[in-house]
Amino acid sequence: MHLQLIKDNIHSVVICYT
Repeated sequence: MHLQLIKDNIHSVVICYT
């Protein structure tokens, strides 16, 4: 259900973490 939101959040974290 909120997988899309979590994926988007993780993507943002990964980009910021990189």
